[in-house]
Amino acid sequence: MKKNILATTIALAALVGYITYETQSNTQIEVFSANVEALADDTGEATEVGTCYIEQPFTSCTDWLLFCDKDTDNNHIYPCPKDKNYRGYSSMCTDRCTK
Repeated sequence: MKKNILATTIALAALVGYITYETQSNTQIEVFSANVEALADDTGEATEVGTCYIEQPFTSCTDWLLFCDKDTDNNHIYPCPKDKNYRGYSSMCTDRCTK
């Protein structure tokens, strides 16, 4: 009986891990595909860039602003948010987003 419970628990944990892995992989593939399409676009049109704020949780400044995707860095620029959020920010901590 204990072996069946252990085997079931291991199988369930493996299934949850696989589903989590696939979900993350699909998101990364979608972003990668969008980047490849943008690079391959030979229309000569530039992508419009906006500015978003990087959340600063330990600050006294809070306001309703457009905050960057938490994964934005020098190698990944995400679409600008559509809605403003009320969070902590610093006017010196901004990044780019695509319009």
